[in-house]
Amino acid sequence: MTVFAIASLSITAALLYAHRSSITAVYETTAHSVAQGYVEQIMALEFEVLYEAYEGRNETPPTPLVLKALSPSQNAASSVEMDDLVDFSGDEIIKNVIIDLKEENGVIREVIMEMKIKMTGNDLTTASSPLAALEIKIDYEYQVPVKRGGWSSNQICFVKSNVPIY
Repeated sequence: MTVFAIASLSITAALLYAHRSSITAVYETTAHSVAQGYVEQIMALEFEVLYEAYEGRNETPPTPLVLKALSPSQNAASSVEMDDLVDFSGDEIIKNVIIDLKEENGVIREVIMEMKIKMTGNDLTTASSPLAALEIKIDYEYQVPVKRGGWSSNQICFVKSNVPIY
């Protein structure tokens, strides 16, 4: 019985670790996908629009970039595209991202991940290099319910120049 109890505890601990790891991976992948969506939309903008928003970062209110997002919906056919405003002010934007839809007793419940996004920029244009370019950093934090402390963070850094890439 003792050997069986020790083996059962070991297997239970391994299963709990695997469960936590899989949940963490889902949250990490979702957060990265949301941040990467911002990158893709920003890269598709004209450089002049992006640079104007960068120049207006210290104004009150800062000049926003108008990106697109889908409204949360339980039915993909009824999702609505809406404006998603971000700016270079360095202020955090708090978003609630739907991770999953779970049905319990005939009621659909949304599993939500809280996410904080902060965008900053750095003008790379110099007198010796007249090519206009911006280094853009998107810092993001996301809340993982099975992790101690709950919050994880990451960053995506990229460069947008006035040279067309598409």
